[in-house]
Amino acid sequence: MKKLLLGLSLACLAAVLSFSAGCNGGDDSDGGGAVTNVVTNAASATLSGSWIGTITQTGNPPGNISMGISQNDDALTGTYQGTGGINGTMAGSITGNAVEMTIVAGGVTTEWTGAANDARTTMSGTFTIVAGGGGNGTWALTKQ
Repeated sequence: MKKLLLGLSLACLAAVLSFSAGCNGGDDSDGGGAVTNVVTNAASATLSGSWIGTITQTGNPPGNISMGISQNDDALTGTYQGTGGINGTMAGSITGNAVEMTIVAGGVTTEWTGAANDARTTMSGTFTIVAGGGGNGTWALTKQ
């Protein structure tokens, strides 16, 4: 009985492997047989959580920032704390890996654009002050 089960298991494994090798979605003209895995962590990963990082306005030294982000589908909301204890709010969205956020803090409104990695553990980009001042710079955040 054990030999029969082992034989059936090996036959099933061989069938699965030979089927997988021929399922590359092409016409096999490349002579390959490679299977392409198109599943990424992005579908299950989320930006929700605590983030810390830096913000650097052009012409100024970098400052430390932190954010608490909640993601609901593609919508982002959260809190912002900047250098000197400046608190504010954030609203934005993520499409694919592209991140857009608007932050209102200390009477200043900034628009942030950038990208998150697939695992949703880092993101970075640029910002522009659109109200309450002027200027632009860069930002980078790491999930805690």
